[in-house]
Amino acid sequence: MADGDITVKVLYKQTLNAGRTLTGARKDKVLVVGEIKGTYVAAGLAVNKLGGVNAFGVATLDFLSLDPRVIADATDPSAEVLFLANFDVTNNKIFLLEDSGNANPAVPSDADAVTIRFLAIGDDAAAPELT
Repeated sequence: MADGDITVKVLYKQTLNAGRTLTGARKDKVLVVGEIKGTYVAAGLAVNKLGGVNAFGVATLDFLSLDPRVIADATDPSAEVLFLANFDVTNNKIFLLEDSGNANPAVPSDADAVTIRFLAIGDDAAAPELT
């Protein structure tokens, strides 16, 4: 696996039902909790290689929360080391910062092992399209 590549493991999935699309049509929604593992690269973690938001188990993303748990040798954020993860929806990439509460936050080094937990809500990618 090259730097920037990720693997996604779904830990929990729950259909929420009775959602709506942007145009108001009925659509099943799903809540997905999972874990992303990979090695960091400055160009971002490549969610795009796994089908964009489909990597989170949704066809359309309504909500996403990213919780970085491991960056390199640092495990779990603490008062001394805070982690920040953001999802670039245009390019389908995840970017990380270490020590985000510090005056000089740092970008992880290339090839740093990372683990991120996520919670995503959106249109169910596995639901059939009934018209």
